[in-house]
This record gives sequence, structure tokens and C-alpha cells, in this order.
Amino acid sequence: MRPGRAPAAAAPADESAGGAARLLWLWLAALSALRAATALLPGMAAWGVNVQRFLDPVWAWTPWALAAAALLPWLARPALAACAAAARAAERAPWAGAAALAALAAALVAWLPDRLRFVGDALLRLGAVEGGESPEVLSPQAFPLDVWIHFTLPRALVGAGLEREAAIHAVGVAGAALLGAAAAHFGRAAARAPEARLAAAAAVLGGGTLALFAGENKAFAELAVVVLAFAACALAAAAGGAGLAGMSVTLALGLGLHRYALGLVPAFGLVWMLRLRPGAPRPGRLDLLSLAAPAAVLAWLGPRLWRTLVTYDLPTNFAPSEPSGGAAPLAAWLAPGRLADLANLLLLLAPLAPVAPALAWLARRPAAAHPGRHVMLALALPFAAAFALARPPQGAVRDWDSFAVPALALAAAAAWWAARAIEGARRTWLAVPLALGLVAPAAQWLAHAHDPARGMARLEALVTEPPGRPPADRARISDFLGWRHWLDGDYAQAARAFERAAEAAPSPRMLTHVAMAESMLGRHERALAFYRRATERDSSFTLAWIGVAVSALNAGDLAVARAAAARLAALAPDDPKTVEILRALAARDAP
Repeated sequence: MRPGRAPAAAAPADESAGGAARLLWLWLAALSALRAATALLPGMAAWGVNVQRFLDPVWAWTPWALAAAALLPWLARPALAACAAAARAAERAPWAGAAALAALAAALVAWLPDRLRFVGDALLRLGAVEGGESPEVLSPQAFPLDVWIHFTLPRALVGAGLEREAAIHAVGVAGAALLGAAAAHFGRAAARAPEARLAAAAAVLGGGTLALFAGENKAFAELAVVVLAFAACALAAAAGGAGLAGMSVTLALGLGLHRYALGLVPAFGLVWMLRLRPGAPRPGRLDLLSLAAPAAVLAWLGPRLWRTLVTYDLPTNFAPSEPSGGAAPLAAWLAPGRLADLANLLLLLAPLAPVAPALAWLARRPAAAHPGRHVMLALALPFAAAFALARPPQGAVRDWDSFAVPALALAAAAAWWAARAIEGARRTWLAVPLALGLVAPAAQWLAHAHDPARGMARLEALVTEPPGRPPADRARISDFLGWRHWLDGDYAQAARAFERAAEAAPSPRMLTHVAMAESMLGRHERALAFYRRATERDSSFTLAWIGVAVSALNAGDLAVARAAAARLAALAPDDPKTVEILRALAARDAP
């Protein structure tokens, strides 16, 4: 049996799957209606699905119209015939199907690179590639493969003559191709019918995961490939085919990339238990030898994994990011705003996942004899816990990448059950609306990040429109907008964005950003006022004192400038700016 293949025997038709197929159609129709409605209505309560509102009309409505039209059976069936023919051709040459999806994913990412760079640490890592900063300083929690793929390799490409953005983009395009190939292999492992395979592959390729490859330059992208490849190998191995060695290799690679790969361990153990039962196909010598790969990585990185989990992840990525007013941690995790964010993230990253439990119940009879149901449960549960408990430091809107890999595991489980519904009910035409309904939004999210002006408009809406973000979120988003306007040379817009950030979180740093923008506009009195507010909050903040002195000099307030210079002489006497300010004052005092 080929790696990644499901068992050859086809399951008989089962009318009990008809309810699952109807639910699948209703859910796809509801998603389509929700996307259209949120594109036309103000408000950001549904920020995970309203991307169409912030797109060029062609991008907003053409993919949506194609996906909506496919919900009609008499329109979907002709398209299905062409898709089925292609799928049968891929059946004869499995590499061709993988190559086709790899080419599609790579082409989308190559065409639509992320120019907004809002997600996660995108700007930080972009600067690291250009500036040559040590990755251990910028990201001390980064694991070896992450460092090699996202620092060493792009720097080598820059050294070979590529621009830094082009180097990062090249790595992302290659990763997107691997994601497409992994999605194709997952589809082959998840279903027998060509149409159901198409649906399963599209369900894991759709959503927002593909956007990870467009420019963030972080290990979550490659870990998504690992999770899909692992799931394909696990399904094949659980069904008695090849895949045990592939599981070991993908687990080892995942552990070298990120701590989230530990979520694969329960499914890994379950599949080995299934294969060691009496009557199951015995593991081969290569399968047994392959166990050395994850064992070696754990021996090498195990202590570091533990330290990172305890000293970094628990306090930084899972503890409440804002004070909860004395409430218990459970109350902070169950806050209405946080639950709304989780719902939006799920619709963005794994649109089928919300109905996966209902699909599993309705399609239980077609799946009863398939060991894949246990594998998918073992894969989904650890990642569901990570998804539910994660509280990344920059908030759900900016750090959505932290949820992408757990959501992909949930998407894989949902895709497997959707394939059971399509096969069991013999409603193969559903593969077309499912594929279009999930891949179209993935392309739209790429287009959104590709257009900085429209992307910034969406961020403005997040901080100005109801229901309103928490103060820390408003401050972070507004600060990002301020720097984007600054880089564009629009200092007036930068000042407004920075001031909004300072209103939400009046830290010395935020107040200093407002003052800097006011200085660039020549409004030195306003700049001085903001710099002084910063020093009132932190009397040792050297940058703010420099701003006070320079703004006071420019405003002609020599008394304030002298007081600031005296403070700088005490705080940072050797700083070149201190020396420059003292010389400027001396020149003013000279006869």
C-alpha cells in the first residue's frame, strides 16, 4: 500500500450520513451568507469573517459568487465532473495531484505576498534578516529548525544577492508548495472517493493558514506542513498501510521547529498501539528504526522544551495577558470578549471545525469501522486545548498565528468527518462548494494582507468601530498604524494614531511616539507636552528627556531645556545626544 493511502475497500452507502451531508451544505450556506452580510454592515464583531468589506470589489465578490453558486447542485455537478476526472488522473499518478495543489498554493503566495506585515513578529523578523541580529537575542525561544529556516537560510539568500523581502518570500513560497503537497496527501489518506479526497484536501488548505507563508517568516508555517503530513501518515498507518516511519520523521521535524509538536505525541502513541494489537500488520524493520529520530530529538531538545514551556510559554502565551481585576484565571479565560475572539479565530482558520462534533455524530455509522476516527480524535484534543487556553502577548487579532497550528489540527479532524459524510451519503457534488467555500476565503485573506492601504483600513475599524477592543489591543494596533504612517511619511496620520494608542495605554513609550510625530510636523509645543508627560510617568526615561530638551530648544523655552539637560547629565552623561544638547545650550548662552 502506498504511503498516505486509505484502505482500498469502499464503504457501502449509508443513509445515516445524509443528515451529515445536509448539515455540511447548511453550514457552507450559512458561512456564505455571513461573509456577504458582514461585508455590507459596519462593526467589527465578526472580524474573523468580514475581510470582504476591506477588499477591492473584484476580490471581494468574485470568489464569493463562485463559492455561493457552487452551493446549487445543478451548477456544482458539471464542475464536479471536471474535478473528478482530474482526481482520477491523480489516482493513477499520486505525485501529479500533490504537484497540482503544491503549484496552486505556491502560486497564490507568490502572487500575493504580505505587504502589511501586521501578524505576529513579522516586522521583527524582517529586521533580523536585514540587520543580522542574533536570533537567540530576538527570539530566545526559537528552536533549531526555526532558526535555520527563518534566519540562516534567508540571510544566505540575501548574501547571494536577493533583497530581504525577496529572500523571505522565496522561503514562504517553497513552504506553501509543501503545504499544498501535504494537503493532497492528507486528502488521499482521509478518503477513498476522488471527490471526497478533493473535499478533505481543500478543507485543510482553506482557511487562513496559507497566509502564514506570505511573509511572517516563523516556524508556525512549517509546523502546519508537519501536522498535515503527520496526519496523513497516521491515517495510513492506522489503516494498516505504510506511515509509521513517516510519523516518526514528521514528529522529529516538528520537535525541531516548535513546542506545539508535542501535541502530536498522543496520536503517535495511539497509532503504534493500534499496530501492535494482535492481528494488525506488524511494523517493519524501518518502522522500528525510525523511532530513533524523535527519540534523538527529544534527548537533544527535551530539557530545552521543558524550560521553554515552564519559563516562557506558561507565563507569556497562556497566562492572562491583562489583569482580570482579581477574578480567577478561569473567569479571564471565559470572558465574553475572549470567547468572541476564539469564535472569530476558528471561523478564520478552520471554518468547518465548529460543526465537526455534529458531523461526527451524524456520520458515526459510516465511520464506525474506520480506525481513523480515533486517530483524528487523538490529534484534535491536545490542539483543541492549546487553542482554547492560548493567550498570546499581542492579543488574538495580531497574534492569530499562535492559533493557526492548533486550528489546522481541528480542520484536519473536521475534514476527515466531512469526507465521511460525502462518501456515506454519496453526495459527491458537495465537494465543489466545500472546496470553493474554503479556498476562496484563504485567497481573500492573502489579498487583504497584500494591500497595505485596505489592510490598514481594517485595523482602523478594529480600534474605532463597535464592539470595541480591550485597551491593550487598541494601543498595540494604533501603535502599529502609527509606525506604518510614519514609514509612509504621513506624520499627521502617524500623530493621530499614536495619540489614540496613548489614550488607550498612556505608557512613557506611547507618549514618546506621539511627541516624535508632533516634532516631525514642527509642532514643538505639543511635542514638549507629550515628552513631559512621559517623564512624569518615568523619570529615568532617557529618550523622553532628550525629547524634552530638543523640543524646548525648538520652542524657545530655554529654562525647560536647561532643566532637561541637567537631568540628562545625571542619567546619561556620555550619551552623544546629551553632549550635543549641552553644546547647543552653551552656544545659546555664548555672548
